[in-house]
Amino acid sequence: MLKTFLLGISLVGVSVLSTATTSTFTPTSYELGYRDIRTYEGYRTATPSMGEVPVLVIPISFSDYACDALEKGCEGTKADIHTTFFGQEEELRWHSVSSFYHTSSYGQLSLTGMVTDWYTPEITAVSLSNQSGLLNSRITNPAIQWFKETYQTTGAEFDTDGDGYLDAVYFVYSVDFDPKDEAFGTQKDVFWAFVSYIGGLANPSNPSMFHYGWSSYQFMYNDGVIERSENGKFLFDEDNDPLFEPYRDQNGELEVNAHVFIHEFGHLFGLEDYYSYDRSLGDWGPLGGLDMMDFNVGDHNPFSKSILGWTFPTVVTGTTTLTLSAFQDSGEFLLLTPEYEHTLLDEYLLVELYTPTGLHQKDATEPYAGRYPRQFTETGVKIYHIDARVGEYLLQEGRWQFTRYVTEAPQRSNTRYDIAHANTASRSLNPNFKLIHLLESSGKNTFINGGFATNATLFQPGDQLDNYRLNEDILLGYRLEVIALQNNTVTLAITKV
Repeated sequence: MLKTFLLGISLVGVSVLSTATTSTFTPTSYELGYRDIRTYEGYRTATPSMGEVPVLVIPISFSDYACDALEKGCEGTKADIHTTFFGQEEELRWHSVSSFYHTSSYGQLSLTGMVTDWYTPEITAVSLSNQSGLLNSRITNPAIQWFKETYQTTGAEFDTDGDGYLDAVYFVYSVDFDPKDEAFGTQKDVFWAFVSYIGGLANPSNPSMFHYGWSSYQFMYNDGVIERSENGKFLFDEDNDPLFEPYRDQNGELEVNAHVFIHEFGHLFGLEDYYSYDRSLGDWGPLGGLDMMDFNVGDHNPFSKSILGWTFPTVVTGTTTLTLSAFQDSGEFLLLTPEYEHTLLDEYLLVELYTPTGLHQKDATEPYAGRYPRQFTETGVKIYHIDARVGEYLLQEGRWQFTRYVTEAPQRSNTRYDIAHANTASRSLNPNFKLIHLLESSGKNTFINGGFATNATLFQPGDQLDNYRLNEDILLGYRLEVIALQNNTVTLAITKV
């Protein structure tokens, strides 16, 4: 319906400066949700991303690498684990898992919970390293049973959504990540950081564990500086690892950092890794490293936050000039698509105003762990190409065969649905299509050569994106120009072409 010419009317937070028609709207729900498709993919549950969510943290002390041998001992390390997950922002150099997600969700998520006493499994660390398939049967499942027996609980208080699964479980073990002792052998991937999905039957009266996080205590102390030569190059030890010195406080005590745990917690919510697992095979990272689900830095991007329900896009439907506030503070962002399908599980562009503030500030000021890429240090516009289309697969001759992209997913026999593309080529229906790709203001793709995003990646006043070509050779149908940046706002001119 045609409207009269508008001047400075605020439409759901985004200031529309001029338009001849109602050219934007903000949805409040979707016809096909991210969690719906994750369920079809076999993920029966995920950690709730809204409200007050309890987290069960169980420290693991191996008999051959016990917590009492750690620099801070059992009690000191346990206290640091509590700070890592539940501490106030001012207690850390940056954020705890809880304070990060409370801020990232714009106050809509509060992670609470407890850190138990140390659990000592019967299997040793060295034995586990050489028999990693025993992780669940010999450690994580017995640890849950130990928790319930020791604390005389069914665990129901950790199942707030009542789906019969513990909302969030995290194990922190007492062995260094990637341990150097030759006794661990070469197959020691179990001593890293990851989230594991083990299934299990739902039981509302006695909740079971569907997924969990697993990380070394040492990741708490993984922020610091790397020693360099006079010409600025890294110095290395006898194992060819960079000479790393963790941050310590004025009393010489190790300072706590939660970057890795925050990243892994994103997986508990259902977020994927945005780096490529195939980099050694020539694949490339389409976010340029600068995202919490990429190289563990900064905040989450608009796609991640929107599929978790923390914010909704302003969908552009026609020619308009509008002003966006900084995404970090406001949650405002734009969605541009040839035809909006009432879902985020489609192909489109997202536009946000980035500022090196808030959750980005620390990683824009200094490189995490002394060597990770720094966040953008300048303010500018970020434009993402999203291809989260859902594929329909039919069971034919004993194999799942892709048939088409869909925007609805009715339950049918011999049919499954999956988000078709990922940021790893070998996990995509089409290896040339990426789930989320940060576009560069130059119009080039430097990430394909292994590069990281830099300030030059950001769009600045005068930069344009003219009728971008989506996958399948489909034109976006819009031209976007950055008009002005001031006071943490950006003015954008969008023309339907």
